[in-house]
Amino acid sequence: MTSPAYRILSPQAAATAARAVESPSEVMQFEGLAASSPSVREFLASAEWAAIRERIMGDGNPPLGAINSPAELARLARWTADGVYAEEPIHPEARAAYLHMAAELDALARRMAPAGDELAARRAAA
Repeated sequence: MTSPAYRILSPQAAATAARAVESPSEVMQFEGLAASSPSVREFLASAEWAAIRERIMGDGNPPLGAINSPAELARLARWTADGVYAEEPIHPEARAAYLHMAAELDALARRMAPAGDELAARRAAA
């Protein structure tokens, strides 16, 4: 996310900036813009923002347990890209690679979702 607060003057600009958020630090940065932008405050109340935040942040803590899905692995990659698990600042190329991996895992999770829905329906019918 690269949109400074003074550029977020419309609901469309807020939505565009929110959709560009890729990492937990960017989530926090975007949420910090609410103090200076009514459009950001409005977007933060939307279901779309809730889904974006959940996809990136999960419960708001870095993933530490077992990873059980591509979506959880993508979340781990995003936290890693922010350097949460590193003792030194993460190299920009490594950060880019982790964010790319997260995007690929999100795509995989979307492709797998219909199969998971079908399995859940079968279990519910049984």
